[in-house]
Amino acid sequence: MKTPAFKEWDSVIRALGCGASCLILRKGGIHEERRLFEIRHSSFLLFPTFEHQAAEDLQKDAGVFLQESLREARLTGRVCLRFEAVLERAWWVGDLAKIEAAHRLHAYSLQGARKKFEWGDRRPGVYALLVRVKRWVQPWDIAERSAYGGCRSWIGIEEVPSRMPPQPSVPVLEDARFGVRAAEAGKIFHGCEEICEGGTR
Repeated sequence: MKTPAFKEWDSVIRALGCGASCLILRKGGIHEERRLFEIRHSSFLLFPTFEHQAAEDLQKDAGVFLQESLREARLTGRVCLRFEAVLERAWWVGDLAKIEAAHRLHAYSLQGARKKFEWGDRRPGVYALLVRVKRWVQPWDIAERSAYGGCRSWIGIEEVPSRMPPQPSVPVLEDARFGVRAAEAGKIFHGCEEICEGGTR
């Protein structure tokens, strides 16, 4: 049984993994069915990608995570998995101003957020995923596979045991701090369509 993993820029995962952010923005990928994003899982691994990372698409404070990523970009055909995430809430956001208002909760610059917001031939908008991230005590090193490539959000990891977590993990944000951020996200996205697992638009 494969373990679900969500693909995201390594720099964004680093921001999530140190507690600097708790929100992922997603629209869809060119290799996804009908180019639509679907919330397929409520818990998943975070799979780092390195292609197309751009400083201008990240907030200035996230620049350090990009530099770390560029220094450690995979050259050996291996991928290091460090984090897992639980999806707490998700919204379809059709107002870019709300994404801008949530800038303290995500790592993307306004330009980067706008690219996602306007991407594709569907009406403007983006999914905002509120995630609770946990760091594995011992990173999991796996082989890169062609099956993990492509511009899509979800993949299945073969090497990781199906039972999660395969080892102890620690929340990157304590309950109280995460609760404050979750409440802020709920306030900002109040009135937006809330999406459940298996949902798409």
